[in-house]
Amino acid sequence: MDPLESVAKYRQQEAAGGGRTLKIAPPPAIPVAPAPPPADPAGAAPDDTRTPAPADADGDPSGAGGPVGEGRILGNTRGRKQLLYVYLPGPTIQRLDDARPGHGTLGAAVMAALRGSYEWLLDTHTPEPVEAVGPFPAVRGPKRRQGLEEGRLKPFYVDPGEAKGIDALAGQLEMSPSELVTIAIDFWYGDRSPAGGS
Repeated sequence: MDPLESVAKYRQQEAAGGGRTLKIAPPPAIPVAPAPPPADPAGAAPDDTRTPAPADADGDPSGAGGPVGEGRILGNTRGRKQLLYVYLPGPTIQRLDDARPGHGTLGAAVMAALRGSYEWLLDTHTPEPVEAVGPFPAVRGPKRRQGLEEGRLKPFYVDPGEAKGIDALAGQLEMSPSELVTIAIDFWYGDRSPAGGS
């Protein structure tokens, strides 16, 4: 059996010209948008459009490793809420899960911990100002945790304003949102809580 037998029959019919032939219309033309003009590298203004930031160095997919931008909101938009992902250690996840029934949702429990421990966070975790030395810029600490025992990804929903607040506070304290949420939950729902823990 010849695999090209049908092609050979088609060519014979085409060459004979007297039989029926099937003609297919060419595909319609697809309009192509004109290319944008090339940017002038010397006098170009910086581009304000930003793509979502990649994961932090500690694997934080929230993307808060870069500077806080005006058009950037931490997390992914889901309806009227922002879906945030944070890496939490096992004991912190247990504290959060224990506090959830009292607040209704994980996001509400996280925000209660952040609001309750806000003053304590500023008092104990605000980095010391570092001056530049000669031509060398000031040293910045790493925004990643050095170790995380039994760490797991924990998603929760918050309002867009709350997501911006988490991002801003994490940037102010020079830590990742995951580390910020971990410290707040451990303080607020742990033994050191001024509310006595829950």
